[in-house]
Amino acid sequence: MHDIDKLVFLNARERLGLSREGLAKSLCLSSKHIRELEEGGVSSFFSYAHKDQVAKKVAIKLGLSEESIYQINTPLEALRYENVGVQSIEEPLIEVDVCSNNPIANEIDLGQSFSNKKKKFILKWILLANIVLSPLVVYSFFNPLWEDIDNKLLPLFRRDIATVNGVTKSQIDDVFDICDIEDSELMPVFSATTASKQGDFIYMRSKVAQEICVIDVLKNKTKLTLDPGGDYSISGRPPFIINVKKLNGLDIYYQGGKIQIPVEVNGPISLKEIPVGGFVKQ
Repeated sequence: MHDIDKLVFLNARERLGLSREGLAKSLCLSSKHIRELEEGGVSSFFSYAHKDQVAKKVAIKLGLSEESIYQINTPLEALRYENVGVQSIEEPLIEVDVCSNNPIANEIDLGQSFSNKKKKFILKWILLANIVLSPLVVYSFFNPLWEDIDNKLLPLFRRDIATVNGVTKSQIDDVFDICDIEDSELMPVFSATTASKQGDFIYMRSKVAQEICVIDVLKNKTKLTLDPGGDYSISGRPPFIINVKKLNGLDIYYQGGKIQIPVEVNGPISLKEIPVGGFVKQ
């Protein structure tokens, strides 16, 4: 059994005018490694075999031969090696690069290495979660919770809502804007058969839950939702345009009489005023 000659390393380093720190840095070691080579000890090494491997590398740096760095152990010293049960220096060793993350590098903190891997793993999953969830967050911000009302999706939020006589009236346009219509010559025109009142009021009663839009000649828009049996009166300047999804589910009263609308008619219609006391030929 051979032991490392401590004075050989100390004398060689001092002869070359190198400090422990400078020698250690040039070999990617710590100064504690050099000190224990010169003074004895193995606390900075994983085993005696590890210390032996480092000693050979330091010897090359100092220009020492491999034979010169060892001394013959006494039986007592050999017994010390045997009792600790370390790896024999004659066993084959895996050559490693001292300037990479390996057992020879500066006192590797294995706990810290594991912690860094764990942090990277967590950060990777956080980044992946952000990539997956970001589109959902943006979508939910610009598209709030929806409710299906009579097969028509209406926003539940961002609405100024007033309820009168079973009527829910929206003061702003929905995404599906029922008031987005223009007057057209092809639009069906209806009037009261006889006129007993002025044409500046419309009374409506719905048979089903549905959304309705009424536009007067000044482009004033009234948009509301009627529940089944809900009714509502609207004032404005004629003629009026009425747009509703289920026209046959809405009773319209204008100028004192009910507007008779054929079942086959659907979509927006126009209400035209006739003089009070006048009538429309059937």
